Amino acid sequence: MNIGKLLILFFSLSLLTIAGNSGAKEDTAYLSFRKSAASPSATTVYTVKKGEWLLDIVRRVTGRTKNRLAIIRKYNPDLKDINRIYPGQKIVLPLKDKTPLPAPLAKTAPRPTPDPAGAATLLTADSAFPAAEKWSVIKHILGEIGAVVTIRGKYYLPLHGMGQLNIDCGKIPLVEFPDRGMVFIDFRNQFPDDLTRLVRQTWKNIQVLQIDPHLTAPEILARLIGVSGSHEMRSQKEPLKIGSPPVLQIRPDWIIMPKTVFATRPQKHFALKIRRDDGPALPEPIWNQALIQGWKIIEIKGDRLIQPSHEGGSVPRPVARLSSQSYLELAADLFQKMNLEIGRNTDLKIFDARQDGFDLIIKAEMTIAKGENKLVLSNRRLPNQFLNILKKNHTEVITPGADETKRSFLSRSCRALGINHETGGFALPLAAKGDLSDVVVILSGMKITPDTGRPFYLTDVDPGEGINGYLSQALGILVITY
Repeated sequence: MNIGKLLILFFSLSLLTIAGNSGAKEDTAYLSFRKSAASPSATTVYTVKKGEWLLDIVRRVTGRTKNRLAIIRKYNPDLKDINRIYPGQKIVLPLKDKTPLPAPLAKTAPRPTPDPAGAATLLTADSAFPAAEKWSVIKHILGEIGAVVTIRGKYYLPLHGMGQLNIDCGKIPLVEFPDRGMVFIDFRNQFPDDLTRLVRQTWKNIQVLQIDPHLTAPEILARLIGVSGSHEMRSQKEPLKIGSPPVLQIRPDWIIMPKTVFATRPQKHFALKIRRDDGPALPEPIWNQALIQGWKIIEIKGDRLIQPSHEGGSVPRPVARLSSQSYLELAADLFQKMNLEIGRNTDLKIFDARQDGFDLIIKAEMTIAKGENKLVLSNRRLPNQFLNILKKNHTEVITPGADETKRSFLSRSCRALGINHETGGFALPLAAKGDLSDVVVILSGMKITPDTGRPFYLTDVDPGEGINGYLSQALGILVITY
């Protein structure tokens, strides 16, 4: 293709307008191509000196006092931050009175309705954007990951001296991701494929995406984030476990994660959960705990964002803690909370003169009685003969082993007294049914079921005052740490 044909092609692009309904009155061109008269000789490369500021440099070099930011963006599209320059930095600027500024977009006649058989369908003004609530959700989540959405003003793209593409961001929004990648969203299916390829070839960090505005908010986000260099977004089929014990388990529909190559410092991950019922939103203590662990949970109902629930009356509450001075004191504290009788340094009769012809009494460091069962806790191991005699009399003696853990010692003690208990991991759902039933707090430790009263959980990890308050007050679950 010769230059003349190429210019004709580009000139034709300036006639692209909104194809509205018969009653629509939108006649402003939002995508146009302007032939550039600039040549390499019409510009200069300026080296920034210490103490200079950018707008003043533009004024002195170009003689212009208006539209200076537009000049900077036009001639320095790779400049990452126009608010920050440094000595020695090179800036391309037009010479005085050599190159005209980008002119405002002119009004043109509406483009005729294309032939359905030969061209893509143009959307009317009423359907050209996602619904207001959906669009608000999209912009909110993009903002959460650090992307900037521009929906006002014009964006100017020089095309290697062949011309300049002027894009109205009010009609074709621009999304700038943290990695400096940019995406124009063509909701109206307006960009010709050839022009899209030309933009991509000219600017490696700029893309044009044609997206159906009737897709759901997560689907639109998935397409946008999918072409970014900073984040990835994917559907989530399996439950997501957040943090170390206590673990929060949720079932999000989508997750958004920073890419390793971009994440130079810890960044938030995002879990998008689509609500399917009208039940209560995620409780704020649970939401806060996930946030502490680096995950921000976003709930969507239809096209609306659902804020974490403040209801339920849960107040942060410190977790009850067992004494950790020794294994014996640990067990004594537990059984005392269960209202069992505790004895310290008591006489323990092994042989009775009335029965055996002689007496043998030893000092027991600690005894716990439950019905006819008695537990002796001692740091000294007794002879096996003594142990066998005591066992016949419903008395069990337990001594901490060399490799004993707190959990195993408490479990052995409960077993000796006939106390119902389980060890392992325990899933505590926030609700019996509905969306909240998919949100689970997982504790590791022991579940103890006394003869009277409600069950409670022993864990070696403090769940935090927020979660503990919610479990206790909203769900009636007592947690004790050791």
